Order: sequence, then C-alpha cells, then structure tokens
Amino acid sequence: MLGAIFGDIVGSVYERRNTHDYDFPLMSRRSRPTDDTCMTLAVAKALMETFGEDDDTVRAALVRNMQKFGRKYPNAGYGRAFIQWVFAEDPHPYNSFGNGSAMRVAAAGWLYRTLEETLHAAKLTAEVTHNHPEGIKGAQAVAAAIFLARAGAAKNDIINYIAHTFGYNLFRTLDEIRPTYTFSASCQQSCPEAIIAFFEGENFEDVIRKAVTLGGDSDTIACMAGAIAEAYYGMPGAFKKEALSRLDEPLRAVVRDFRTFYHEHSGKPLDGWQDAVNFEPEDPFMQMNPLIEERIAEYHKSGEADEAFVPVLEAIMQALLMDGHMLIPVSTPKEALDELDLDKLCKEGEVTLQQDIHWTLLPLHHEDGSVTMPVFTSSEKMNEAGLNASTISMFLDDYMAQVVTMENTRGIVINPGENYFFLSNDAIRFLMEEFRERKTTTRRTGEGACYMIPENVPEGFEEIIGEFFKNNLTEMVKNVWFTGLSDGGENSWLFAIDTDEEEMQPIFDRIHTMMVALKIKATIDYMKVTEQPWQGAVLIYSRE
Repeated sequence: MLGAIFGDIVGSVYERRNTHDYDFPLMSRRSRPTDDTCMTLAVAKALMETFGEDDDTVRAALVRNMQKFGRKYPNAGYGRAFIQWVFAEDPHPYNSFGNGSAMRVAAAGWLYRTLEETLHAAKLTAEVTHNHPEGIKGAQAVAAAIFLARAGAAKNDIINYIAHTFGYNLFRTLDEIRPTYTFSASCQQSCPEAIIAFFEGENFEDVIRKAVTLGGDSDTIACMAGAIAEAYYGMPGAFKKEALSRLDEPLRAVVRDFRTFYHEHSGKPLDGWQDAVNFEPEDPFMQMNPLIEERIAEYHKSGEADEAFVPVLEAIMQALLMDGHMLIPVSTPKEALDELDLDKLCKEGEVTLQQDIHWTLLPLHHEDGSVTMPVFTSSEKMNEAGLNASTISMFLDDYMAQVVTMENTRGIVINPGENYFFLSNDAIRFLMEEFRERKTTTRRTGEGACYMIPENVPEGFEEIIGEFFKNNLTEMVKNVWFTGLSDGGENSWLFAIDTDEEEMQPIFDRIHTMMVALKIKATIDYMKVTEQPWQGAVLIYSRE
C-alpha cells in the first residue's frame, strides 16, 4: 500500500504546478502526504476492523474512520463536497464521480484473495460518498488492477480486462494524451490515464515519473498508478523508507498494522481470476443487446407498465439502426452432422458432405397451432432459458422481415423465460416502418444532431463530451456544438457535428458507446453540419 502513498507524496508538489520534465526531483522539502494518503489509510483501517463482517458493518466503519481521519487532518486538500461530508452529523453519499473513490481504494486491492471479493470491497469503499456509477467504477478498476498485478497477471491481460469490464479507453499512449491533457478530478478522466502510466512504465520509479509528468491531478494520478505498480513490480526499500519518513506516527502506525494484518489474514490471490481475464471478445453487432436486456428488466420491474414498454422499443430500434444481431436457435439434420469426420476436418480443414446442411428455425408452439419465434440477446440468456440448441447470429432487421411473412406466427419473443419480451407481428411491422424511415430521412440543420432525451446525466457532462471528442474522434470531427434547450423540450440536449466524413454512422456509434459506458439512458439521433447550426449553440470542441 506504500506505493499509493509514495505516489501521492511525489505528486503533491506538482498537482497545480505540473511538470513535463521526466527528470524532476522525486522529493523536496515541500513534498507531503495529501488527502489521498489520509483517506487511503482511513479505508485500510476500516477494512481491517471489519474483515469478514457484513456490508452494513463495513460501511459504518468506513464512514467512522474517514470522518475521524478527515477531522484529524482537515487541511490535507479535500474537495469542497467531501469536507462538508467529513464534518456532517449525519453523512450521506452525494453522487460524486470524482477520483477520490479511486485514490483511496488500494487496501481493497491488497486484502482479498478473489477478484469478486476485491470488486465488492472496492464498491463498498466508494459508495459511502461516491455512489455515482462512474465513482464506483473508478474504484473497482484500480482495485482490480492491483489484485491482478498481485496475482501475477500479464500487463496485457490486466489492461484488456480493465478496458473490457469498465469501458475505459486504455489503448492510447501517454505521448498522445499529454499535449492536450488538463486537470480533471473525475474518475473518467484520470483513472484511465493512471492505468496507462502503469502500463507504459518499465519499473516502479518509471511509472511514478510517467504518471506525474502526464500533468493534471498529479498527486492522485501518481497515487493510483503507484498503487498498481507496487503490486506488479514491488517497491525499492529506499522509497518505502522515504514515504514512511513523511508520515506522522499515527499514520505510520496504520501502515505497520496493515502490513501485519495482510500477512496474517490475506496472502497470494486464489486461482479463478484467470477466467475473468481470458474472455472472448464481444460480437460488435451485439453491443446494443445489454441495453435491451436492461430495458426489458425495467419493464418487468414496473409491472409491465405502458410507459416502460416504449423504452424497450427504442432500445430495439437503436439495435436495428446499428445493424444489430441476435442469436436465433436452430437445428440441423442429424444425418448431415453424422457425416462430419472431425479427425479429417481437423487435419485437412474441409470436408465434403453428400447433402446440404439446412438450418431449421426452432419455434415455440402454442395449443392453437400458432407459433412464436424465439431470439436471444446473448448465449447467457439462452443458457438461463435452458434451451440446448445450436444458434446462428443474424441481423435483427432481416429476421424480423422474415418472421412477419411466416404463416401462423404470433411474433417474436426476446429471451424466453422469466424476463421475456413479446413483440407481436403488428409491433414488428411498426418498428420496421419506423426503422426504414429513420434510415432514409434527409436531415436538415437544426433537426436531430445527436438529439437526446437523457436520464441520469452526470454533472459537467458538457466537459465530458468535449474531452471525449478530443480523445476519441480527433481525426474524424472538426467542431462540435451543444445546446440544452432546443427542438425537444426542456429535457432535451442537442449536439451538431462538423466533419468531412461522408459516413456519419461510425461517429454516431462511438458516441453511443460512450453513453452506454456512462450509463446514460438516451434516445440518440445525429446530423452533419458545416456551420453553427442554431442560435445559442455553444462550441464545446474544436480540433484547432
């Protein structure tokens, strides 16, 4: 855990006075522990006190210790909202997605022996203050990286797991990030950068130097990167002594207690994490399916209310617009399969059959002789339904068009089972007509333009959008405008994009992926413009 503390102390001098000089002095007389260290040790103490206890007991200990340490060290550099929480008589989480949740999580990455326990503990440490999904995600990502580094996972496996599980863009380089990187205390704009600094570093000191010289929130980025680097590389003894010498005795005592507790109660991570890092890449044509599953679950939770029905249809529409696939259960003639000589196929790579293999759709039969055609959003949903059959991945629009022409069909059922969703033939025809209209409509300036009706939008979202375009679409987008109150009523937001690209869909797809990652529920459309599209629109991103 000293890796986090060392990174915090080194970065403390450069938080508001960034340096890009790789050979900067690691320590000076002004180097000191900040709020990052105080809260890291407060969390460590709470997790030691409640190791193996229930969640409510853990949360209570976290609140107690974080308030105690915060009041003992009130000038350590806390954010305004957090210091109010520290001195509150009845503290409650305040929906923050700041990186305070991730900077203090190191103990959760060290204490537990399974990845599942680590992720759960990280969530508990975050949600007592930072209960926004992004705040929780940042803590879990850093804790998971520490755990996997302890376990001996390869760097590529750690990076791929974090990127896949938490949706962070980790496939950038520090040289690409540094020229335009500015201060941000959000998890979204500091946790990925800290993890990239770890990935590029060649040893513990190299990680710290690369994290600090990235700029921005230097102490916190170095704290997070240092926590992961210690677990992966170990930490030079001289650095440990230096870090301890900068702590007062009460803080040093927690470090000593944690070291003893770790050796007595934890140890090398247990096997099982390998399954998590060795995942199969997702089918890009099925990226909208988790949203469909989420909307269906909300529909059932609402008691199948009419107002919850429409969001399901909109999620399906988004899948159609993105050329989405679903899994279709099928069977094939046993005689044809019996001809397959697997030994020959493995050796020669091909085999000739005496008959064609014709996949046969598997319908669900009703007593009146009619049928409903099942589709699944994932193989997991198919397993949950207990259906043992082959599947084909098929464009949803093609399959819908096929179903409505079949005789004696009632429609489509998505994920037959407890949380199913039925689309009648009439509903399918409505969706297909709307789909064709959206695909062919010519858009005019002032209409559409990434038009969203958002829910759960994080504070400062305009800045997040601007940073997103800067980091992900620099080569494709020249300018982006934003307005909050236009065309769609007071709850709508509009974006317009100036681009030389002929095809807008790739840009639109990346925007939608970001919305899903941020857990923002939104209806999204798009347009292309070459000048300010409406009165009052604000330029939030410019390539120049």
